[in-house]
Amino acid sequence: MMMRTLFVACVLGLIACTGAKPFDICPVCHCKPPTNGTQIPKLLSREGECYCFCGLRAGDACGTTGECEQGLYCTAPRGNTNQGICEDACFEPGHHCDTYEQCMILNNKPECSTRTFTCTSFVHRPVCSDDLLESTNRCFYENYRKEQNDKGIVIHILGFGTCQEVMGRNQNKPAVHAGNTYNPLNAAIGF
Repeated sequence: MMMRTLFVACVLGLIACTGAKPFDICPVCHCKPPTNGTQIPKLLSREGECYCFCGLRAGDACGTTGECEQGLYCTAPRGNTNQGICEDACFEPGHHCDTYEQCMILNNKPECSTRTFTCTSFVHRPVCSDDLLESTNRCFYENYRKEQNDKGIVIHILGFGTCQEVMGRNQNKPAVHAGNTYNPLNAAIGF
């Protein structure tokens, strides 16, 4: 047991590594590895007779994001400690999701994903998409947009109201041409 302790101290940089024997890495760990897998983490968890490389958990003091477990980032230093705190990477400065999107940690990185909503037709404010599909309201439109986006099809709002109303409003505006192509989106927003 003394040799394993010496090797752990060696790996963590507490003592020189001369003559230290390797230790067993657990096949299954009950912690997440650090964000930077090449950096030796500050936390090495012992589970039975094997060890796990563990990143720091949410709320733990940290010096760099690499020390935090995957899916977390290290905030700017707080107070006079020169240390930050490991927090959810979705809150990292500079990361922002649009309206009707939610942040999720995918492949250990924050990603924006369109949510699927539970909608009600109680609110009736039709939305017409540029593929001329009419949705009862914005909620149903966003679910339809997500469904289409998952198929690789990008759609946009052509206008608010029934498609017949939207197309009627658009016929009263001059056609906008880009080369030989008419773009109903530009006409819908007044270009």
